[in-house]
Amino acid sequence: MRERRVVVATDCDDTLYPFVQPLLKKYNLWYDDNIHFEDITDWHIHQFLKPECENVFSLCTAGFFESLHIPQENKEWLEALNMVADIRFVTAGCSETILWRAELLKRELPFFEDYMLVKLSEKELFKADFLIDDNEEHTINTDALAFLISKPWNDYLGVDF
Repeated sequence: MRERRVVVATDCDDTLYPFVQPLLKKYNLWYDDNIHFEDITDWHIHQFLKPECENVFSLCTAGFFESLHIPQENKEWLEALNMVADIRFVTAGCSETILWRAELLKRELPFFEDYMLVKLSEKELFKADFLIDDNEEHTINTDALAFLISKPWNDYLGVDF
């Protein structure tokens, strides 16, 4: 029988790879606006955008995901972690984008397999030993030891990870 390995659940968007910044670049072009990454001080992004933008995530096309990359330092720690733990990529992202997210992870991480990607908005329901996320709401009611990645929308908490 295989010995149980530690389970690490990690978010994808703005935890593994830049997401909001390239999305804002596309939004600014599409809606003739000038919103900056640092302006997004709450996880609920739509309050910072023009009212005519009803769903900024509709800009997340296959081409958008093809343009995203995981920074080298993240690839390195993920590859090292994969040697000693079971990694699950848990995303609250739109269901319509799940295949594009899987393609991004396959392209960027040689060890990635489809079963490792989990679509789940309520991450506290996912059974893991560790959770890495940029949304403090996901780190509060979990039994996992949670690590919050510092972003403008959680700066008020004073974390720096």
